[in-house]
Amino acid sequence: MSYELIDSEKLNQLILSIEVLNEQVRELSKKSKITEKKIYTNSEIRELLGVQDKLIRKYRDDGKLAYHKEGDKFWYLQEDIDQFLSHNHYEAYAYN
Repeated sequence: MSYELIDSEKLNQLILSIEVLNEQVRELSKKSKITEKKIYTNSEIRELLGVQDKLIRKYRDDGKLAYHKEGDKFWYLQEDIDQFLSHNHYEAYAYN
């Protein structure tokens, strides 16, 4: 194996190229997360939240949990769940 020394200018160019690539990867990752939407069924929501159908129905009827409906089938997007959880989030106030 042979080694080659590089000067500081080439090293800085290499570091800059790596930083640019990292930023491009981050941007692509953000875009893929935006277009990748997870869709949940009632049974998946029940398991995810650890509640029964009756409570999910109450959240829907009370307008607390957004949903999509076709006939008697309900679907929930990840953003629906995130919004529901964020509206029902309370910050901790007691510290040790």
